[in-house]
Amino acid sequence: MKTWHEESQAPPVVADYLRRSSRMQLDNFSREAQMRGITDECQHRSLPAPIFYEDDECSARGEQIAKRPQFKKLLEDVAAGRVQIVIVDSLDRCNRGIA
Repeated sequence: MKTWHEESQAPPVVADYLRRSSRMQLDNFSREAQMRGITDECQHRSLPAPIFYEDDECSARGEQIAKRPQFKKLLEDVAAGRVQIVIVDSLDRCNRGIA
C-alpha cells in the first residue's frame, strides 16, 4: 500500500465528520471516542492528523443536509478540493438522509 508521501510532495488534507444525534449517545458513541479512533487510524495509515467537522445533537434520519451545517461544509470542501480524504468511524454517522 502506498502512503501519501510516496505519491506527492504535499500531504492530503484528511477530514472526519462527527455527529451525535442525542444525549443518549454520549456514553455509547462519544465525541472523544470518535476523534480518538479516527486519529489513531490516520497514524496507522501514515496520514496527517485529521481536521474535524462536527454537528452535535443533529439527527440524520429524515433531516436535510441544510440542518447539518458542518456536514454541508465538509461536502463543499471536498467538492472544492480543500479536503482529499474523508474518514468516518461509522458510515451511519454521515450517510443517513443523503439522497
